[in-house]
Amino acid sequence: MSMKSPWKSVFRDDLLNGKVALVTGGGTGIGRSIALELASIGATVIIASRNEVKCQESAERMNEELSQRRRRKVAGTSSNSSTSTISSPSCNSSCLGRVFAGPSTSIRMEEEVEHLISEVVRE
Repeated sequence: MSMKSPWKSVFRDDLLNGKVALVTGGGTGIGRSIALELASIGATVIIASRNEVKCQESAERMNEELSQRRRRKVAGTSSNSSTSTISSPSCNSSCLGRVFAGPSTSIRMEEEVEHLISEVVRE
């Protein structure tokens, strides 16, 4: 029995506005839940994994979930910014509460992690 109920964070919606979070393994499981929670409270979240295509697909699904949650809040059921289109991590305030897929990264390879971090902090 799979009933999806909207989650409600214990943190205020704008707690991480203006902050950037990098979540490795953010496309599935616990990493996905962490990425969703961080984005739901305003962070711009970059998720990374070894499979860039799956990561991109997961970011798109998470942004749709976040968008639906915001629409419910506006309708009176449960705040934030715009709907989602995935693009590069470089952006402005329209990125608040959004999830972006980073480049393919293996956390076991130091140079790939350095590249990922440089991509995220570039802007």
